[in-house]
Amino acid sequence: MTVAARARVQGFSLVEMMVAMSMGLLVLALALQGALTMQGSLRVLENGLRQHQDGQFALAQLAESWRKHGRFACAQAMESPGRGFEAPEGMRFRYGVGAAAALLAEDATRTTLSWQGEADWEEAALASCSSLRLLKRGEPGLEWRREAGAHVLTWPGAAKAGLLSGADIASLEVLAIASQRYVLRREGDDGDALWLEESLPGRAAEPPQLLATGVAALRQRLGVRSGCRPLALAWREGPEQLAAEDWKRLSRVELALELQAGGRRRSWTTVVALTPALPCALEPGG
Repeated sequence: MTVAARARVQGFSLVEMMVAMSMGLLVLALALQGALTMQGSLRVLENGLRQHQDGQFALAQLAESWRKHGRFACAQAMESPGRGFEAPEGMRFRYGVGAAAALLAEDATRTTLSWQGEADWEEAALASCSSLRLLKRGEPGLEWRREAGAHVLTWPGAAKAGLLSGADIASLEVLAIASQRYVLRREGDDGDALWLEESLPGRAAEPPQLLATGVAALRQRLGVRSGCRPLALAWREGPEQLAAEDWKRLSRVELALELQAGGRRRSWTTVVALTPALPCALEPGG
């Protein structure tokens, strides 16, 4: 082979090598671009799944809090949990835990009520199927002390004339009072964050729990029973619209949560069925 021919062969080989390298780099760039695109898609899917789980969990927690609110054994408190999630105090749900049988003793001048319990309580509920009395440590006229692993309440006078007025002694129980507080706080440009604070008697305060971020809206409609046969509901747009009598007849709560992230919004709704404090059988004309 002549010198010129060898030069041409070497020249073609160099060109082919450069073309092959260019093609390889192009394929590598396309592969990297595809991997990055797939990674971005997976991240979007992961964020969407996390947001979906957060939304469902937050609504489930709220629904359970509504079911427990005001429940103390077979008694029920008719009180509002708050004006709304965006109010400074948020929504606070209170309910009874740790039911204990009570031992009642009376003499000529005073009544003593005792029950077993290791934890220190600051509040308690004296609940029977016909009455409910919520009390705090330090109330005037009430002595609350601990004796050998038991709580002891003492007050002057007869049982039926004091804390246990109207109580059904046979069904009387003492319960500690637990609470759950939900509040929305502004955090960044993507909406609010929904926080849950829990307080359990006799335990150190738990750190607040973050339930959801990017909250664009959290609404609750309340269905007040307006008729029994057939059942009829009058809907209110928030707790602040309910009068004291309405809380006795609260039968439904509709919760709606809307979360936003990355320019996308997702929403969830649920309806919570409640047992009204005032049964239809006790309604006037019922």
